[in-house]
Amino acid sequence: MLVFSLYLLHGVTLGHVIAAFVISSLLTSVVAIATGWARLSTLRHRTSEVINEVFHFGKYSFGTFLCANLLRSSDTFIIKFMLSPAALAVYNLPTRLLEIIEIPLRSGFATAMPSMSADINRGREDEVATTLKKYVGLLTLLFVPITIGVLLFADVLVGLIGGGKYVGTEAANIYRIMIVCSLLFPLERFLGITLDLINKPQLNLVKVLLALAVNVTADIACIHFMHSIYGAAVASIFTLVASTVYGYVMLRRYLPINFRGTSELVMTEIKSQATTAAEKLKLVKA
Repeated sequence: MLVFSLYLLHGVTLGHVIAAFVISSLLTSVVAIATGWARLSTLRHRTSEVINEVFHFGKYSFGTFLCANLLRSSDTFIIKFMLSPAALAVYNLPTRLLEIIEIPLRSGFATAMPSMSADINRGREDEVATTLKKYVGLLTLLFVPITIGVLLFADVLVGLIGGGKYVGTEAANIYRIMIVCSLLFPLERFLGITLDLINKPQLNLVKVLLALAVNVTADIACIHFMHSIYGAAVASIFTLVASTVYGYVMLRRYLPINFRGTSELVMTEIKSQATTAAEKLKLVKA
């Protein structure tokens, strides 16, 4: 709201944006503390064991966050170094358009994580595996029509969002490759999140480090042999597969996960949600 207000007053600068971010974060923190949501009173019950556990979890989570950012930036550095800034601009457009996938992904994580965490704390490993399978199946099913739409209309989307200068470039085909790869995103991301939830953040860190190493190596090799930004898109396939396989193998050691019967589980969930929605609609009409 602060940034929007400044925009209306024609006074937005980088300093204003940073100040708005700091003020909004400060206000949120004050409200959380004043209402008791932060539960600062529980600090007196702290123990050295708990502090040690939180510290070790935090250092692995921070490492994962840092390496994930490096993973996202590695394509940028390599394309700019091996090709040109113009090629990088073409590659960045479909990367930004991939947000169409990221939004439902983040919503799925936010919905699934509380129930998965509660089941882990209660020792219900089968329920955790079932929830993981259900959300991976639902999100993948949701992405299928999106993927088909992008495959058909990638050129139109690139032209609308990027402008005429991107029409006829590799951007549309790069977008098609990325959107097909995104069908693996729900499984790959949920495997990493579940490793964190079962208190194995070190394995999630290794998973991201593996993805980073594979991505850098594959980027350099594929761009070298293909002499275009298609090499970076093809390299992302190797990265995604390596990360998914590692996450699945590691998680299988701690949870009884398998994906047999996923389609039946997804259809049952869809029918259940449809029935609930129909009942609520009847109540509203009544």
